[in-house]
Amino acid sequence: MESKEEPLMIEDILRKIIKEELSDFSGEIMNRTIKDKESYYGRTVLTIKEAAAHFRTSPSTIYSLIKEDAMPHFKIQSRFLFRYWFFKSFLSP
Repeated sequence: MESKEEPLMIEDILRKIIKEELSDFSGEIMNRTIKDKESYYGRTVLTIKEAAAHFRTSPSTIYSLIKEDAMPHFKIQSRFLFRYWFFKSFLSP
C-alpha cells in the first residue's frame, strides 16, 4: 500500500506561519531588551534617559520626581545623574 500524506489545510499552514513569525518577533524583542540592559551594565551612574528606560517611564516623569525631591540624584553642571546601586536600594522594599 502506498502511504498518502494528507494535504495540509489552510488553517494548519497559517498556524505554522504565525508560529514562525511570533518566534522570530519574540527573538528580536529579547535581543533588543538585552542590548538596552547591557548599555548600562557595569556602570555606576545613569543618565535621565537611561533611568527612564530602566523603569519604563518617560524622562519627563523622572524630571518630575527630581523636582519633587522624590528621587535620589546628584547634579554635575546641568546634568542630573543617578547612582545605580542607590537607585536600586531606594526602590527595593
